Amino acid sequence: MSLDNVNFRELTEQNLDYVRRLVYGMLGKNSPIDDLVQEIFVRVIRGYPTFKQESSFQTWVYRIATRVVCDYLEKQKSLPTPCSIPEEIVASQTTCDQDLLRQERDTAIRSAIEKLSPSLRATVVLFYFEDFSPEQIAAIEECTTATIYWRLHEAKKQLKGRLEKLL
Repeated sequence: MSLDNVNFRELTEQNLDYVRRLVYGMLGKNSPIDDLVQEIFVRVIRGYPTFKQESSFQTWVYRIATRVVCDYLEKQKSLPTPCSIPEEIVASQTTCDQDLLRQERDTAIRSAIEKLSPSLRATVVLFYFEDFSPEQIAAIEECTTATIYWRLHEAKKQLKGRLEKLL
């Protein structure tokens, strides 16, 4: 497909929500999500002439997105802080105890995911939150399906260790 025939606005709109969810899933809400999403689509536009169409366009975009997020994490050399409890839950007195317990659990899970290495975190987010198959993730990450199964196993093992108190 030539560059002249591509409607980048349409391609961006079709993939924007998926990319935003991936970035949010890997970094959490206290991160420069919009800046990273913009960087991802700048790379998509710049790289489109070299897109060989050996995989689907969405797989190619996710590959770029995971690389941008991993690059960001490497530059930061520190992981984002865990998400804080939303004010509306703290202010609410009706089902406060149940909501706080759920929020504490969610915060602990989010924190444990944020402590995973970028490659494990990407695999967890793509598999559990974006419902990609191991084969699709392997295409995105440019590795074997066996590697993805190992990453899922390793991530579960690390998460279980970090979340023992909750379990």
